[in-house]
Amino acid sequence: MPQPRASQMACSPQDIPLAQNPQSTRADLPPTPQSDYDRVGQLPPRPVVQTPEHLQLQYLKRNNIEVKNKNHDLSWSSNIIRLMWEHCYKEWDIRNKARHGKDDKDRAQRQLEKARRSIRDLYDLPSVPSNPSDIISNPLWRTHFAEILMHEALKTG
Repeated sequence: MPQPRASQMACSPQDIPLAQNPQSTRADLPPTPQSDYDRVGQLPPRPVVQTPEHLQLQYLKRNNIEVKNKNHDLSWSSNIIRLMWEHCYKEWDIRNKARHGKDDKDRAQRQLEKARRSIRDLYDLPSVPSNPSDIISNPLWRTHFAEILMHEALKTG
């Protein structure tokens, strides 16, 4: 069965559902040029998507704020991003100085505290032997180095 052409369809703008809300009327729709709207079988145009700059201008006008170069458009968003970055950097810098020290003396003190804490944590582990002198007197690197020398001696010998 052949499909009917658009000119044969009995469809007018009044036949198109307006919205999900049953109380909506034709006055709820934004004004559009009649030439785009009255063609048979054509849906009404979609609403225009508002840009952030447009929304910012609407906000300024709605709240009776004078529109200046510094409070809208790209300069406004650039200023907001810069202010947020400065705030985040200041917070990070304060935290960093508190954690790692403000000057060389504080940094050395923090490193010493960190080393003491890690040694204390290692001794507090349940798997650490009560007498770790054998670990300290024979470090792992020396054992590894001896194994390499032994392997080389066996290869050449």
